[in-house]
Amino acid sequence: MVSGAAGTTHGFTFYANDNQEVDFAFLSSDPSVVHLTNEQVNSTSPFSTYTVSAPSDATSAYHEYRLDWTADATRFYIDGTLVHTITENVPSQQGFWLW
Repeated sequence: MVSGAAGTTHGFTFYANDNQEVDFAFLSSDPSVVHLTNEQVNSTSPFSTYTVSAPSDATSAYHEYRLDWTADATRFYIDGTLVHTITENVPSQQGFWLW
């Protein structure tokens, strides 16, 4: 469940370093959208940040948020439904998870 506390970000991040990162995030300033990102792998690579609609009750009900990271893409799911695929800037290194 996403909090309505002002100035906060809710979500999870795969992180190896500043150019090997995937984010699945809600900003409390607008919980109606989810921000999905594969961070740039270098300064000349394209930006790969997208938004999709969040569940209408994201601040009052629990949902399943998931991403699948493979060599060719990062796939983002909400409640088992694929909502977006990013094929740019896909991480190529192991990292750790932050919640």
